[in-house]
Amino acid sequence: MMQRVGLEPLINRSLCTIDLAERTISAYRYGLAYLNRQLDLYGDATHHRALYDAMTATKLFKKTLQFLPESIESAEDLIRFSKEASRLKRPQFDPELLEEKES
Repeated sequence: MMQRVGLEPLINRSLCTIDLAERTISAYRYGLAYLNRQLDLYGDATHHRALYDAMTATKLFKKTLQFLPESIESAEDLIRFSKEASRLKRPQFDPELLEEKES
């Protein structure tokens, strides 16, 4: 796209916070709203609002960093881990449903 207007292509590498969460945090689901509730990341969040989703994703990213293997030393290591490491096994039951039953 950039080349069409005479500029060099962007080489920004991307990192998906949800992919990273799947490899560092065990959860029944991995949607941003669900993880926000389960991990109590950003209480004021309104799902599908750009600013709130960005703030929630930032807090989720910081949370995932706590569970990285010590072998991760660079951004490239982190990107590779987020795409290639095994996903954690999901719990068989949704904790939200268990909480509802207990109420």
